[in-house]
Amino acid sequence: VLNRGLLSNIWAKLFSYLQDVHIK
Repeated sequence: VLNRGLLSNIWAKLFSYLQDVHIK
């Protein structure tokens, strides 16, 4: 079972990465 905290951390990194790509 994946740690919920780890999962949310991964989603936060992924979301910020996508935001960065859309800005550039």
